[in-house]
Amino acid sequence: MNEKILGVGSIIVSFLASICCVGIPLLSVLGLSGLGLAFVPIISRYKNIFMILTALMLGMAHYLMAKNKNTSKSTRIILWTSTIISVGFITYSYLLER
Repeated sequence: MNEKILGVGSIIVSFLASICCVGIPLLSVLGLSGLGLAFVPIISRYKNIFMILTALMLGMAHYLMAKNKNTSKSTRIILWTSTIISVGFITYSYLLER
């Protein structure tokens, strides 16, 4: 159960880390572009902290999964999906800065 919480939490934190690049288009699709534009200057200052927090949460979740051999298949799927989404968000935001 902790692995699922950490996996989902890492998606949220990685989204916050990449909000400057991913957040505005995603919020625009949802009709909330003004909200994205309002929070980008505030949150983008903490981008590196969010990336480190994402890595720590994913690392802890993978450690707990490896330690507990009886994790369910759904937990493993959620954790690996969270890892792929988080790496995608962070890579996308990093590549757009360059």
